[in-house]
Amino acid sequence: MEFNKTKKVLMIISLSTLALSCLMLILAIFKVKIFEGVPLRILLISSAIAISCAVSITEINIIKQKKVLGLVSLSLLMLSVLFALIIFCSPLLNNANAFNRLTGILSIFSILFMIIISLNTKLEKKFFALQIITYIFVCVIDIMLSLLIAGVDLFNITAMTEIFWILIVVSVGLLITLSVLSSKKNVENINKHNDNNETITITKTEYDALLKENAELKEKIKKLTNK
Repeated sequence: MEFNKTKKVLMIISLSTLALSCLMLILAIFKVKIFEGVPLRILLISSAIAISCAVSITEINIIKQKKVLGLVSLSLLMLSVLFALIIFCSPLLNNANAFNRLTGILSIFSILFMIIISLNTKLEKKFFALQIITYIFVCVIDIMLSLLIAGVDLFNITAMTEIFWILIVVSVGLLITLSVLSSKKNVENINKHNDNNETITITKTEYDALLKENAELKEKIKKLTNK
């Protein structure tokens, strides 16, 4: 029950901050200065809160099945959001520094960890080989992005740009495939549950007859017991 209340609160916060972000972006289309100064900070803060609250709902679902891993994933998410908010609310936003780079790397890692735990929770040991391949590709992309954020110019290496985008395309394809498979598994579980709880409909005449028969049986049992 507490989980449901928490998810409802997170959903309200996420939708509210998302609406604010969308409104600010619409104003930007009409030449309102949004992408500078205080408005930019407000946009970044509201967007971060909207995304983090939406992701937290998924994290709560993971905690229900894998408490420790779910809590670790949620903690990483909260830490990366905290670091991001510190940047958005301070002069760090306008300066390239180690803290900003660390925040970016931590955010990417927390997203990677959540993707792996979420998919593994839904699929468990099904399609395990495909899961491993997907996780390897995603991990390689995570490492490459982390190196780029850290200041390493990977794209100066011959053919690295092509390799990077090939990895992106393959990873997205694999993630979509696993998502579809996990959705199919959920549908099968729901159908199985419904089959095991099938409802039978009868007419009122049949219902009254069953009640009468039940009363007669109870009377017979009572007589036999008294003997």
